Amino acid sequence: MKTISTLSSLIFLLVLASCSKDPEVIDEKPIKSTPITVTAAKSQDIEIKLESVGIIKTLTEPVISAETEARIEAIHVDVGSKVKKGDLLLELDDSRIIRNRNALKAEVKNLNVQIHNAQKIVQRYKTLHQKNLAPISLLEEEETKLVVFKMRRERAQALLEMAKDNLQRAKVKSPVDGIIDQRMVSVGDFLKLDEPLFKLSTNNALRAIAAFPETAVEQLQVGQKMFIRYPLSKLHLVESPITKIRPMINAGNKSIVVIVDFANPGIFKPGASFIAEVVIEQHKNAVIVPNRSVVIRPAGEVVYVIKDNKATQHIVRTGERLGNEIEIVAGLEKGSIIAFDGAGFLTDGTLVDIKEK
Repeated sequence: MKTISTLSSLIFLLVLASCSKDPEVIDEKPIKSTPITVTAAKSQDIEIKLESVGIIKTLTEPVISAETEARIEAIHVDVGSKVKKGDLLLELDDSRIIRNRNALKAEVKNLNVQIHNAQKIVQRYKTLHQKNLAPISLLEEEETKLVVFKMRRERAQALLEMAKDNLQRAKVKSPVDGIIDQRMVSVGDFLKLDEPLFKLSTNNALRAIAAFPETAVEQLQVGQKMFIRYPLSKLHLVESPITKIRPMINAGNKSIVVIVDFANPGIFKPGASFIAEVVIEQHKNAVIVPNRSVVIRPAGEVVYVIKDNKATQHIVRTGERLGNEIEIVAGLEKGSIIAFDGAGFLTDGTLVDIKEK
């Protein structure tokens, strides 16, 4: 019994000592803050664009054809040759043309002599008739001969001019600056009139053709500016207004075709593909933030505004995506300091520790 009493006394003393401990020395856990970096919501004008892929074509593709009949004697260009307006492309055998020209020259000369003689005879018969020494029928007969000679000379002169033209056409020259795209003949071929010889393409005046989804039909119109660039280039190499929009929707791929005619700055080639961008809207003074600053919460898309080392949740409505940035249509003012790195770890009211980027 004595042992139990002693044990009870010991337990009582321990409890008493515990209750007498100073409450001020009890440890408290510090409140933690979340490390983040911050950035400012900026304001800028942005353009909303539709993008597509298209093809470049030339506006000028002349086909050079034979303008006279003869055999080809020499060809001076081939596919891929660059030519200037007036450059000699092809020569025809002109010996037959020269013989024909010379014969016509002789005929015209002979007719001139006949006309000169006929005029003298007509004048003599006029004089005789006035003196009643020759009947009127003889005068009329000689006048008729004179008319026939003149008609024959007129025809011969016309044929002579044609022969001279054919002699010039025997040397085929380029009508424009360009590149030989096709050669349809060879040396030794006998050409018929209007037979095609060469097809040229020019790089000066070009046409850009691009197809956009039919859903964009209400957003596209003639006169809107379209930017044209090569697929691997980030630079807008050409800016030109839309020339025309084809009225029909393509039944195969449900697209609308946009056409832009433009002067080549010297960098585009017919047949090349390009990236087309058409500006359909302009937003003035749009609020822009990094994509990483916008996070998804049960309330929707939010941005955390930082003030006095505390994060305040702002529900926002986003607009256009601009690469690594996004437009804020509502819910945030420009210049607001917002969370950047670490935004995804925040909740409304979280204390933050702002770090340098």
